[in-house]
Amino acid sequence: MGFQKVNTVDNKNEMQHFVRSLLDDVQAFEYMLEHDWFENEIIRIGAEQEMCLVHNKTFKPATINMEVLEHLKDMPWCVTELAKFNLETNLSPREFTGDCLSQLEAENLEYLSIIQKVLDGFDASIILCGILPTLRKHDLEMHNLTPKDRYFALMAAIQKHLLGTSFELRVEGVDELLVKHDSPLLEACNTSFQVHLQVAPNDFVKMYNISQVLAAPTIAIAANSPLVFGRRLWHETRIALFQQSLDTRTTPITCGSGCPGQFRLGLAARRHHADLQRRHQPLPGIAGRRH
Repeated sequence: MGFQKVNTVDNKNEMQHFVRSLLDDVQAFEYMLEHDWFENEIIRIGAEQEMCLVHNKTFKPATINMEVLEHLKDMPWCVTELAKFNLETNLSPREFTGDCLSQLEAENLEYLSIIQKVLDGFDASIILCGILPTLRKHDLEMHNLTPKDRYFALMAAIQKHLLGTSFELRVEGVDELLVKHDSPLLEACNTSFQVHLQVAPNDFVKMYNISQVLAAPTIAIAANSPLVFGRRLWHETRIALFQQSLDTRTTPITCGSGCPGQFRLGLAARRHHADLQRRHQPLPGIAGRRH
């Protein structure tokens, strides 16, 4: 997390080195599990708050995240996101006891207030929503990609595996949206509040399955992305958009009433080494240099 040195994988030898490094990491992870290196007695909670930046007069995306961060150099909790009209804050992890959720909310509101004071100088504001309703296709061109090596590498890796000449987004709701775009920056439409829960390793599978069961009512309560490019789609369109924005096939799945589930229950906590070797790695370019 936060490692900025990345390099792309351009040939077979580099791919083999990447897979070996991945297997080394998995082996180290299994060793840590088997030798009880993880905490078991404490449950912790943390969160990330992603946000859109908009112009006050038009509520259209304000591509000023790097300029804003110049005023927040002493605030390591505020970081970039994929697009220039996004920022993200990282909230402090804390024990999942007592009034931890109230503490989390207070910290989040404090950080948002600090950022808003900086945005006042740019005649801009924060918008917290799943997909910004004023976003248009031209806002997702590559010139609005945040100028960081890790993002350039991510886009190059996705683009490299594209079969065809464009990314396609097709969602059927009240209206129908069919978009072809030459940039994988479609993913930047999505923003969210992401909660992280640290649990004991032996409880992971159970807690994972519980989280998937709770996902449906949580989405129903918190749905807030009904509009994409001026089209009325699902109450919560982020799942379909995220799934298709990373789909490098020429004919993506049409998401409507027959769209297959995004998640499967009972995902195993660990994968076998041979499974990792056999499976295609879709984004091998996002690899930090090993020293």
